[in-house]
Amino acid sequence: MNKREQIRNAVVELLKRSNVSNGNIWDSRVTPITEDELPVVVVSIDSESSEMVSRANGSSQKCAQLAIEVVNAASTEVEDYLDKVTAKIERLMLSDQTLGDIVNHTELKQTDIAILREGDIPMGIARMSFDISYFADFMAELVELNEFKGVDLKWTS
Repeated sequence: MNKREQIRNAVVELLKRSNVSNGNIWDSRVTPITEDELPVVVVSIDSESSEMVSRANGSSQKCAQLAIEVVNAASTEVEDYLDKVTAKIERLMLSDQTLGDIVNHTELKQTDIAILREGDIPMGIARMSFDISYFADFMAELVELNEFKGVDLKWTS
């Protein structure tokens, strides 16, 4: 499992354990959201930057831009709901800044809140953007890949 997948999984598990959004946490932006599934929290990684630390072993310092989106049907209380849930998520992310020792540091960079009136269901969305910094050791990952021994294939005609 690559580091970005580990990060997403760790965040999803952290939010589920704390019953954020009644445990309705997704790690995919592809699945369409229907009204009966709201509220929902979607965890994704939008991008990642990398800086070479050692050319000898291919190690690098990386920074993944993690997005946590809180989505709920728009109503007169939706902004209060989004504020409450984003505050809870911020506290949870601060409580485990290394995500169980898989990253070096987690930092909230920005929270944006919007009300979308287009589509079948008006929705309130809060998007939290985090920088997740971690160290990647290419040689260790290469050793993991080299453990693959091959496949026994037989050709018949």
